[in-house]
Amino acid sequence: MRRTSRRIFIAVVHASIVAGMVIPPGTAMAAAQNHPRVVSCAPSALRETLSTNATSYRPSEPVKMKVTIRNISSRSCSVAIGPTSPSLSIVNAKGSVVWNNCYAGDQPGACAMFLMLHTLNANTAYTLAKSWNQRSGANDGYVPRGGYVVRSNVSGVGVEKRIRIKLVS
Repeated sequence: MRRTSRRIFIAVVHASIVAGMVIPPGTAMAAAQNHPRVVSCAPSALRETLSTNATSYRPSEPVKMKVTIRNISSRSCSVAIGPTSPSLSIVNAKGSVVWNNCYAGDQPGACAMFLMLHTLNANTAYTLAKSWNQRSGANDGYVPRGGYVVRSNVSGVGVEKRIRIKLVS
């Protein structure tokens, strides 16, 4: 069985187990073998950009972040997309994460550990946009004023992007 077919077979079986479905023998294998070849994007075919709506923020002003993955090649290819890719996080001066895109209700949350292939046609992009309200932790309080770093990471691209921001009074 080809490597691509094996990946699709595993994905179909895994999705069926998670959904609690019983699939007839051979169904997942047939789906994998009949699926067109999936070509993963080479790191050189992708450009990751990270942006924020400002470099300094007053209290309660939302920090808006956007990470974009663009296929700069002339062919369609696939990238791994999921809760952990692309990822966004805010790190304080001590290097501690005060927020990431898996937070739920301003509380640290565990990111689900799955990635799915997302096809990008030539010169098209996938964008993840998130907003942070400058709050973190169990008391849901504002984080201290000062310098922070917005970080993004995309599975398969290999280079973490960073933007310095400042929370001012």
